[in-house]
Amino acid sequence: MVMFLGACLDQDAPIMCITEYMPGGDLERYYMAKRREKMTDVWCPPLWRILEWSSAVARALAFLHHREAPLIHRDLKPLNLLLNKHLEVKVADMGISKVMAATKGDTSSYRMTGGVGSWLYMAPEVVRHEQYNEKVDIYAFALIMYFMSSGRAPFYQLGRDPEMVLKEYLRGHEPRPVIADCHSQLRDIMTSAWHVDEKLRPTAEQLVEELSE
Repeated sequence: MVMFLGACLDQDAPIMCITEYMPGGDLERYYMAKRREKMTDVWCPPLWRILEWSSAVARALAFLHHREAPLIHRDLKPLNLLLNKHLEVKVADMGISKVMAATKGDTSSYRMTGGVGSWLYMAPEVVRHEQYNEKVDIYAFALIMYFMSSGRAPFYQLGRDPEMVLKEYLRGHEPRPVIADCHSQLRDIMTSAWHVDEKLRPTAEQLVEELSE
């Protein structure tokens, strides 16, 4: 997680959070810069770097999801993954995150606002305004892994309009990114994390363990 340092709480000004400086910028623009540098339409880093970044995001989710009152990010995407000077990834922007109410360990019935987040990385159950829990972050994590590994935006095969994905979900369909675009060693983790049934998606702690293996 990006380190929180302080906040400005002046009554006559907007609330502002102060965090550590991340000079590498966000992951999406980093890929864009690499494509320009290499003069190619598709670029992705070596497998070891993808594993390093994926593990960092999984550890951040494990920290958020396993608090006493679990916290759901709800807007995980490459634009909210920032790089420090060593190209280490940290999770940022908790602007629409949500603390899940204490429900005696059962969060499956906790209702939250539907339709929040970024369209390409939004879980189907959020689009459909169904009940959801922290597994929506796991779904977004899978699509981020796809982006890291393929160098392409999720669902590029459906066209340039991100609304096409939402329309497919609302029709009851379950489109997923083209798994063949990705490193073969990562495919099982991704397909389990974007499983249609959220109960069958791994927890963040399980993802950390699988990636370390």
